[in-house]
Amino acid sequence: RPQGNHLATNREILMAIDNPVGLAYGYRLAAKDEAQIDDVVVDVSCRQQGLGKMVVADLMDWLVDEGLQQVNLCPAETWQQNLCQSLGFTAQGRGRSMSASLR
Repeated sequence: RPQGNHLATNREILMAIDNPVGLAYGYRLAAKDEAQIDDVVVDVSCRQQGLGKMVVADLMDWLVDEGLQQVNLCPAETWQQNLCQSLGFTAQGRGRSMSASLR
């Protein structure tokens, strides 16, 4: 988490030993109690091991700590949609938009 005088509005979660294998990036939407996850990436060779779920769940925990109520995303790939559904995200209207309550 950002330290010092920085406002904690962004968080990147990186799962790595020597080589990065997973990343989730999210941020607070201005003047709202909502956040947006812009990217979830897991190296193809490391999928199906729970790493994506770990990085998104950790990011969601941080958003809860920040007092946010909802998180939104628009997964581009089927594996991202499946991952998000397993974490409680639901489809919002037409298209790929999904959201989850952080309460």
